[in-house]
Amino acid sequence: DGARLKRLVGGEDAKPSEIFYQASLRVDDYHACGGIIISDKHILTAAHCVAGLFTDPYDDLVIATGARTLYDGNLHNVFNVTWHRDFINDNDHVWFNDIGIVT
Repeated sequence: DGARLKRLVGGEDAKPSEIFYQASLRVDDYHACGGIIISDKHILTAAHCVAGLFTDPYDDLVIATGARTLYDGNLHNVFNVTWHRDFINDNDHVWFNDIGIVT
């Protein structure tokens, strides 16, 4: 019938002002991964979202903040991408040390 399925039982829609800390990592104008704003210059994300996928000057990766949808928000250039040195991106270890920082 085209109706959206609810994925949370008993959940409530969040107001945009309640998720001010959320960021979107976007590649070629599409949402690729989420992140959390931890300072005015740093986004915390998962290493599997960034490890080995991008190279300096990071022109194909931007951060969106203040977005109400996956396609709006304030866009910010990326200057550096780092991840935990012990992160291993394979099926057996993907969730271990899965942390990265985007600046």
